[in-house]
Amino acid sequence: METRTTLSRKERERLARREEILAAAKKVFSERGFEKATLDEIAEVAEFGKGTIYNYFSSKEELFASIIERGINSFQKFVSERITNKISPKEKVATYVDAAFDFFQQHRQLFSILVLERHKLERVDNEWFNRCCQQQSEQLAFLIALIKEGIRIGEFKNLPADKLAQFLTGMIHVSIFHAIRNPQLVNLKKDAKIIKELFFEGVALIDSNGLQLGQKKSGGNQ
Repeated sequence: METRTTLSRKERERLARREEILAAAKKVFSERGFEKATLDEIAEVAEFGKGTIYNYFSSKEELFASIIERGINSFQKFVSERITNKISPKEKVATYVDAAFDFFQQHRQLFSILVLERHKLERVDNEWFNRCCQQQSEQLAFLIALIKEGIRIGEFKNLPADKLAQFLTGMIHVSIFHAIRNPQLVNLKKDAKIIKELFFEGVALIDSNGLQLGQKKSGGNQ
């Protein structure tokens, strides 16, 4: 027997209104920061009464936490979809880097909150903060697993996969931080290229001729 999953018009309207509130809150938080943002401002941007906001979210803190949690979930889904058709661990890791920057380009407001405001979530609600930390730990574990597979099949050097994953995400985070602070001075495509070169030249296995595996000698009969 099929389960009916079609939402009623009332349910669709409620979900649409909730999305509008979240979008307005994201804009206000990214521009004003958590401390200065108010529900009155969010209601004004959303073009709803403040009472309507309370029908969906109990407080500014819940709105803030919801945006962060949704953002991390969206990033995880985006990255997973991008690497689905990639075969080798190296391809998957390279795609991970590109996907992180592409996601940032599409969600700059969200990253402004994640990068600049996320630490305030611990003061807002420990439960939300712990859940977000768990989500990020799962994302790091996902990257560690890709690197371990690369080590197993001989694409990467046998170095601690957890450290490599931390270093890689650290480079990505620093680039995004600077892109938020100095948007006119940062070229993310160039940053992505440099990060991949640094990472892969550092971890790729070298054969007895001093060449990366899979790299051919140039020249004639060398």
